[in-house]
Amino acid sequence: MDAPILASIEQIPFGLPFTLRNPETLSAFLREHPGASGMVRAAAERLPEYFPGDPLVLEVEVDPDGAQVDTLFVIVRTTQPPREAVATLHRFDREWWIRFKTRQRAPVVVTIEPA
Repeated sequence: MDAPILASIEQIPFGLPFTLRNPETLSAFLREHPGASGMVRAAAERLPEYFPGDPLVLEVEVDPDGAQVDTLFVIVRTTQPPREAVATLHRFDREWWIRFKTRQRAPVVVTIEPA
C-alpha cells in the first residue's frame, strides 16, 4: 500500500524525523509538487542506513526572481567528519538516490550540513 501524499505541512506525520525550516514555504511547495512527499518519505526511510542517528531537516529554497525552480532540500545534519560525510552522501547517491530520483518528477535534493 502506498503512503498517502502530503498536500500540506500539517500532513507530515510527527513520527518522521524532521525539523522544518520555513513551514509555510514548505507547505506551499508540497501543494505545488505533490510527488515530493513520496520522495521525502523514501529518503527518510533510507537515510538512517547511511547516517544513523543524524537528524533530518526539510527546507525549500525559493528563487525570489522565479528564474530557477524552487527546490526542496532534505538536509542531513551529520556528526560525521566532513570527508567521511561527503563520502557517505556519495555512497547514498550511488547506491540508491540517483536511481530513485530519476523516476520521480519533483525538485528534491538530499544534502548534508554539520550538526
